[in-house]
Amino acid sequence: MNDQSRKRKKKQQTQQQQDQQEAREEMSQLPPMLEREKDLEREIERLEKMQQEQPPKELGAPQTAEEKQKQNEQRQLQRKNQDALDQLRKDVEERAEKMRELARRNPELQQTAEQLDEAAKKLDEAQKKLDQNKTQEAKHEAQESGRKLDQARKSGRDAMEKDLRREMANLQRDAQELGQRQEQLAQQSKDLQQKQEQQGQPQQGQPQQGQPQQGQPQQGQPQQGQPQQGQAGAEQLKQEANHLSKKQGEVGQDMKDLGERMAEAERRARQQGLAGAEAMEQARQQAEPGAPGREAADKAQQALKQGQAEKAEHDQRKAARALEAMARAMQEALNKTAAEDMAKLNEALKQAQELAQKQGQVHADLGEKRDPLKLAEQEEQIADAAENLAGAADKLEALKAQGRNTQAKNQLEEAAKAAREAARNMAGQDTEGAKKPSEQAEKALQRAAAEMERASGKTLEDRAREAKDLAAQAREQQEKAAGTAKELPEPKPGEKLAGADAEKRDEAAERQQQAAKLTQRLEKAIEGLEQIAKEINPNAAQVAREAKEFTKEEKLPQKTEDLAKGLERIGDPKKAAENADKPAPTPGEAAKQGEQLAEKLQQLETKIEQFRAEANGDQLERLQALEKEAKSAAETAKQMARDPNDPAQADQPGTQPGQPKDPREAQNPKPGDAKTQAEQLEKDLKNLEPKLERLEANAPEKGQLQEAQRALERFRQENAKPGGTPQETKENKGGEHLKRLEKALDGVSSGLHHRVERLLKARDIRAEADEVAPKEYGSLVEQYYKALSADTETEK
Repeated sequence: MNDQSRKRKKKQQTQQQQDQQEAREEMSQLPPMLEREKDLEREIERLEKMQQEQPPKELGAPQTAEEKQKQNEQRQLQRKNQDALDQLRKDVEERAEKMRELARRNPELQQTAEQLDEAAKKLDEAQKKLDQNKTQEAKHEAQESGRKLDQARKSGRDAMEKDLRREMANLQRDAQELGQRQEQLAQQSKDLQQKQEQQGQPQQGQPQQGQPQQGQPQQGQPQQGQPQQGQAGAEQLKQEANHLSKKQGEVGQDMKDLGERMAEAERRARQQGLAGAEAMEQARQQAEPGAPGREAADKAQQALKQGQAEKAEHDQRKAARALEAMARAMQEALNKTAAEDMAKLNEALKQAQELAQKQGQVHADLGEKRDPLKLAEQEEQIADAAENLAGAADKLEALKAQGRNTQAKNQLEEAAKAAREAARNMAGQDTEGAKKPSEQAEKALQRAAAEMERASGKTLEDRAREAKDLAAQAREQQEKAAGTAKELPEPKPGEKLAGADAEKRDEAAERQQQAAKLTQRLEKAIEGLEQIAKEINPNAAQVAREAKEFTKEEKLPQKTEDLAKGLERIGDPKKAAENADKPAPTPGEAAKQGEQLAEKLQQLETKIEQFRAEANGDQLERLQALEKEAKSAAETAKQMARDPNDPAQADQPGTQPGQPKDPREAQNPKPGDAKTQAEQLEKDLKNLEPKLERLEANAPEKGQLQEAQRALERFRQENAKPGGTPQETKENKGGEHLKRLEKALDGVSSGLHHRVERLLKARDIRAEADEVAPKEYGSLVEQYYKALSADTETEK
């Protein structure tokens, strides 16, 4: 970012902060104005009462002193109310004008400005009605003005809160982008370092000192033009270093600006009591003066000024890591804030469901002609609770983010209105007249709960999509790094890679480093999935927990970063010497490690997709994911029971030994030894258990899973040697238990498969124009062609 761009961005940020401060000041005026409006309502009511108490007087009849005094008090009160209405209108108009000005730069405040305009118009109408002695109408207009003022207060508050969450997301993204810029500068410093080394060494093919060649000048006889060329090259490198120094200074300044924005966002987050404020403090500390990242950025700039490209690169990498840590801390802040928002939504959802259940019971009791007065009391309680919940629902960030707060609020208000109507009819002993509004209240409460469920499911689905995109990007970079590593030659000990080979090495290391960063972000994203799903969808949270534990057990972030450092040392004797305790891998080893890590990332993608299916509430997708897990567990049990010495149980042609026959299962090959298989299978069965809980209470799959768990436990107990290692041959003591285990898991898989088939048959599914069969039938079509192929082979 150049000076002009930085100044422009700084100006925008300063303007934004000023706008936010002005908006807060304007919003702080609304509560007192609401109080003034309420006072006006009471004064207009008093005026109305005075007018009603004044008796009609016969034409020409003399006024008493008391009547004159009351009339004078009435006129004074009317003028006082008119003046108060006029002053309040002017104040509201002034607030509206300032909000309109702020809304030109901040569109979120446009609704607040419009509502303030409407409130001012209502006050103007109230004043006109009061001039015409239409006191009751004036009171109504004043009440409407108060309602618009309250709406403006809420919409302004919501806009400011929404703006803070957006700023948090912007800070996280900006920290990532600045870290990427810092990495790019580090790479450019590395290129500069290589140029400096080349200029300081004799070029290949040139004579060394003391080795003159025929036709060339002897030592002490300078070649024509050489000094000038050397000076020109040195000057060019100096200019390049100065240019990088300037760019590095821009990064340092942007880091400072980022820290100031984080400090302001943290202050607002604490003011609003957001759960992510603590994590924001950690992020902000990374950008403070004196923080390691800031110091590293400043040192890199100084090193480049002095032409020390190698030292600059080292400090630039350090600053880039600090920025990446800053971005992860901001991600943690976003995760905690979103989790808090979802917990509040979950609480509201439970209340809506409980109210719908209570309303359903009242409706049923009404049909059975229970005590209508007692039912009327219960109905009033439901109406009060629905009204309170409507106000709370309108403020829920998780609902607002999905644009469903208004729908949920309207449904709850409709439920409250219908419940009150039912209560009035019940109190009046009109039970027949109460039935329809009672039913309407129940349906409105159910619709409100459905809006909340949709918002929670969509939120989880959106976050799952983001996490899956991260996993796909990490896997893509990992695969490219592994592919490039394969193309590297095997360097001899102490030999330095040069030319195109060195460029490939650097490319592989850079892609590997990108994979490492993406994997670190993915780890945070998966933690976020668990946090936000914990309260609202325990089954989805369980899937996220499995993904998190998988990432932790496999040490994916650490392994990807270690591999990046290992790739950097290939064919670089200097870096290899600096890390003598960690020998550089061979290109073949690095490629193999990279491919294995890519497979692990692929497995994470699958787990995130399972989370999405759980979050989406799609029964078919959940069952299909469960069926796949059960099949995988059954395949493990089958391999454990297989006797490698029995030709009938040997692997079929076309498969690798110990590899599952179904190519879809090849993504997760099972370890070969029985002990490892048993441990893995125990984890798989444990993970299946809570997911099967969503089936009906007496589902046969639950019993079959319990049978499989018992059989596995008996196998592990009876087949342990003194050292604790199960035997692996057909003669071992657990053969019968393995058969029971395999049979039970086949039963689970088969039961889930039949459930999927029943769902598919019940759906009205049509193929797209370019499809042979609908995608929902993909697995069934695949199985059909497999079976057909097998029959054809048998006939041959």
